[in-house]
Amino acid sequence: MRLMVRSLILSFSFLFLQFPDIFSQKTDPPFLKYLYHPWVDSVMKTLTSEQRIAQCIWIAGYSGRDVAHEVEITDLIRKYGPGGIVFFREHLPGRLNLPTSTRRFQKYLF
Repeated sequence: MRLMVRSLILSFSFLFLQFPDIFSQKTDPPFLKYLYHPWVDSVMKTLTSEQRIAQCIWIAGYSGRDVAHEVEITDLIRKYGPGGIVFFREHLPGRLNLPTSTRRFQKYLF
């Protein structure tokens, strides 16, 4: 049994070493077309160093939590101006109303 597992691992390792791009993406993702876009450069030039760093940070937002969690996220947005929020569903029966939550947090950005 152990010999069979080792041989399978060795076979798959050899396969991936021979063809490393077998599962790689063949085209560039769409967001890369903005990598050197003049608009992006103009916006980045207006940001301070602290704001540029904050744009690299994403914070977690959880559904099914109390108002204190929402206040905490709002304070983080006001204080740091993060690049985005990742919404997680904490409880399976709970339902995250994504558009409402997104609009509620967006009003603190501008």
